[in-house]
Amino acid sequence: MPNEVRTFSEGTWRWVAASASGGGWVTASAPVSSNGPVAFTQAGMTYTSATKRTTVMDRGVPSHHKNIGREAGEVTFSFLEAITANNPALFKTTAGGASLPLIHIEHKATATEDGSAVYRQFHHCTLIDDKWTEGEEGNPVAQTFRFLSMTGPTASGYLG
Repeated sequence: MPNEVRTFSEGTWRWVAASASGGGWVTASAPVSSNGPVAFTQAGMTYTSATKRTTVMDRGVPSHHKNIGREAGEVTFSFLEAITANNPALFKTTAGGASLPLIHIEHKATATEDGSAVYRQFHHCTLIDDKWTEGEEGNPVAQTFRFLSMTGPTASGYLG
């Protein structure tokens, strides 16, 4: 049975301390991590592509496209404050070989109707914006991280 297009899927996100060396999902042995999900994400998670491409011209006519590099991407999570001990803004340990704290983030969007999930992993993230607002129905938080690379969407994860 094909999956139905989902709107505002239920999701959680977790983090783990990153090692500063290497690319992708690299950690030390037994790294510090959130003890569980940071929170249930609210609608509006966004991330930007980090790929730079240019169109190559041949005598003034577009001929083909070429990768010319990558920029660091950004991801923003919106959630209601819940388990403050899991908040990555409180993680202050500097990654080995780096001058600031670095974490890997995994977002898991659950498809409860068929027991599956969609994962996205963001590698070597640093917190660049932390917005907290007091609210009557819970305290909304929006955190933006800058990442070096990402994987996803995929059907398997490491933390969730």
